[in-house]
Amino acid sequence: LHPSDIDGLIRRAREEDELPFWAYLWPASIGIARCLCSEDEPSLPIARCLPPTVLELGCGVGLAGIVAATLGMNVIQTDLVPNALRFARVNARRNGVEIPGFVGDWRAMGLNGRFDVILGSDVLYEPKLHPALMRIMHNHLAPEGRVLISDPCRVYALQFMALLEDKGWRVSVQDAPAFPADDTSVLIYSATPPPTGREMTTGESHDSTER
Repeated sequence: LHPSDIDGLIRRAREEDELPFWAYLWPASIGIARCLCSEDEPSLPIARCLPPTVLELGCGVGLAGIVAATLGMNVIQTDLVPNALRFARVNARRNGVEIPGFVGDWRAMGLNGRFDVILGSDVLYEPKLHPALMRIMHNHLAPEGRVLISDPCRVYALQFMALLEDKGWRVSVQDAPAFPADDTSVLIYSATPPPTGREMTTGESHDSTER
């Protein structure tokens, strides 16, 4: 379930943060959902923690987190837009799961705790938010956790992953499982933090975060 009048939401937007990016079911969300439930994908870390805790960033209408929850993971979904979480909650219930939602701005995330997996679907489209995303990863990923981000082959995603590698993270990439009708290529990036002692300090790269 997602809004039918997305053009109307666009017309009502008065500033950039109100643009209804959350209202679309993006190919990247479908791609990571397929990857999560693929039985042929041993490189994903899902089976290592039973049940793993999952933080979904920018959940939109909720597909990726819903798939994770139906697979038995403990999921928290976050989005900047309260209406997104309302749609995600309804969609979760329609699929037989209950997922708590948290309204949060990446630039000032008031969330506590660490998670085994951080999920994101097409969240790297705005480079000025990359420092904030990196801070979230540093503050909320468990020491042996993993970040899974799907992206429709944007150059900004490559730049972000290159920055992670420069900071000691291990990054791999694979194609998302595709259906014959797909017309958008989606890549799944998997990133694990550097060994203890080489982790990014909380102040590193934060001065450039826009608020």
